[in-house]
This record gives sequence, C-alpha cells and structure tokens, in this order.
Amino acid sequence: MINYAHRGASAYAPENTMSAFDLGLRMNADGIETDIRRTKDGVLVLFHDDDLLRIAGIPGSVEELTYEELSAIDLGLRKGPQYRGERIVTLDDFLSRFSVPGVMLALEIKGKGIARDVWNRVRNIRSGYTITSFDYGSLLEVRKLSDSPRLGYLTDDFSRSMIDRIVSDGLTEICPRADLITSGMSDYAHDKGLSVRAWGVADYGLMVHCCLNGADGMTVNFPDLLDDYLRMRGERP
Repeated sequence: MINYAHRGASAYAPENTMSAFDLGLRMNADGIETDIRRTKDGVLVLFHDDDLLRIAGIPGSVEELTYEELSAIDLGLRKGPQYRGERIVTLDDFLSRFSVPGVMLALEIKGKGIARDVWNRVRNIRSGYTITSFDYGSLLEVRKLSDSPRLGYLTDDFSRSMIDRIVSDGLTEICPRADLITSGMSDYAHDKGLSVRAWGVADYGLMVHCCLNGADGMTVNFPDLLDDYLRMRGERP
C-alpha cells in the first residue's frame, strides 16, 4: 500500500503548499500527490481548482494570471495564521525539493495542453513517479512521447472494459474512485498487470475499504491515519 499525501497533508495544512508536502512526509506518507496547471505566462504550478475562489477567496484562475500575479496571493492564511505567507509552488521547485529516492510522486495533469511540458520537466527526476489525469488524451500524448513513464487514469469507471482499454493503450495504473473499488475488479486489474490506486478517500471508512479490497495505493488528506492503520495491521514496522 502506497500512502500518498493528497495535495500534501491537506486535512491539516493548506493544500499544494510546501507546508502541506513537508507535513505529509513527516506523517510517514510514502509519497506526495499534486496537481499541475500552467499560468498565463507559461509557468507550470501546483494548483487543483479551476478557479481561485475556494483557496484564495478571489476571482480568476491560474490560467488567467501570470506567475508574478499568483505569487502575490497568500494561499495559507485561510487555513490558519500559522500558514500565513504560503505561496503558489512551481513544478520545478517542487521537483527540486521532493524528487528524491524513496519518495513516490503522483503528478496529476489538470490543465489542457500541458502534457508535453510536464513530461519534459519530469523525465529525468530521481524519484519514482506516476503521471495521472482525468483527461485520457493527456495520458496518451505522454505515452506517444515515451514508453518509460508510469501513467494512471483517474476514472469513475472501474469495469473490465475500462481496464482492458487502459491495458491496450499502454497505461500502467487505474485510479478508480474509492467507493467503486471491489476485490473482484482489483484482482482483474492485477491479472492484467495494472496497479490500482484509489482517489476520493473522503473518510476513515473508505480508507479501510480500499485497504481491504485490493488497492495498491491511495491518496489521502490524512496520511497519518493511514500510516497508523497499516501499522496496526502489521504492514509497517
């Protein structure tokens, strides 16, 4: 079971910030999951939402603003005064800090038309990684560029037909929504050579469900709880 800190330890720290990533690793996560978009002036940055409203309380989107404009926004204060001054993180800065042996990275392509740029940034990093996306076309674009990267499709369809399609297109991981995971479909995916990583692990019960039904990994906002559970089961020293 690979324990990915979802946008860092985002239950406790402002998501997709250095504080959240650092905290996730301190909570014994095996890796970090994050989201990639491109600014108006072409900088790859880490941000999940289509707009800035939920995180920053202001209108606009990453794609509509320059990196300089985005860097002026405090992304931490809404999570608590101790996080005042957290700024948007570039993909390059993230990789420079966290692309190290022993840390797994799940890098989700969120923005359209950035697959080639993302691949050019990650192709030589030192850590293990998987490039993921809900956009199937982005994954196929990366696959055309190279046979080497691990590619995972984020999906609401955990079926034999979807698994067969992913295998046929040379992807390596299926990432179903957590509540869709069953041991039978996980076994089928494993038999086809795919790993299974869950997303949408909204609570402790779903976390346990994924552990008991064949998931090989999951993204969780609370990596400390998953680590405690795995230790209780004797799966961690």
